[in-house]
Amino acid sequence: MANDMSATVPEGPVRKRVRSEAEWQALMAEFERWDGAQVSFCESRGVSVKSFQGWRRKRGLTGGAAKGRPGGFVEIATGAGPGWDVELSLGDGVTLRLRRP
Repeated sequence: MANDMSATVPEGPVRKRVRSEAEWQALMAEFERWDGAQVSFCESRGVSVKSFQGWRRKRGLTGGAAKGRPGGFVEIATGAGPGWDVELSLGDGVTLRLRRP
């Protein structure tokens, strides 16, 4: 029996789905309620991660920004003592350390 691969290969170019701005806005709002990773959200919705990230940038919600906080500002409260240390891991081996004597 010959192996006929032509039956499993789609004919013609594969078309990408074009979403309207309203659909992207709905996806962004849905992602704000999502409890998982961005990649798993995109896979579950059939969305390209690259396109999703592009739309987030367009709306001012870049990768490091906390959900629901455009611009990525996060308030950090320090202890009441005279000195403090704050250490933030920024990913890719980069760490920001702040010390006040």
